[in-house]
Amino acid sequence: MGTISGILFFQGEADTIDPQRYPNLQPDAEAWAEKFATFAYNFRNDIGQPNLPLVYAQLGQPDDLEGLPNWAMVQAQQENIQIPNGTMIKTDDLPMDGIHFTVEGYKTIGERFADAIAKADAVSPGTPNGESAPPESAQ
Repeated sequence: MGTISGILFFQGEADTIDPQRYPNLQPDAEAWAEKFATFAYNFRNDIGQPNLPLVYAQLGQPDDLEGLPNWAMVQAQQENIQIPNGTMIKTDDLPMDGIHFTVEGYKTIGERFADAIAKADAVSPGTPNGESAPPESAQ
């Protein structure tokens, strides 16, 4: 059986949409950081690796934010959240096609993820590299 070396995470777009416009999707931009912290804590502890490196991507910057009133709110939470042994890669400088990236943009995202996870593993390969305390919502 293989070993998990790290977590790569890229999510948040759905939480930026207007809840009045898309009520079935149940977006919750205000709770993005809390939900992400809970996910990170629970995933790591479920697999018995509480200090597993986690690299996540911040949302990019599309030209048209119509119907996405909470984009900046989620971006700010992604920028400010403190996840033990976590690293954020930025994507706001990459070319986009609507709310998605172009092929070139995705290639760069892949390179940034690879660089960040390699650096995280080089800092402390296979050993704890930060304390992982449960977020309030996981207690």
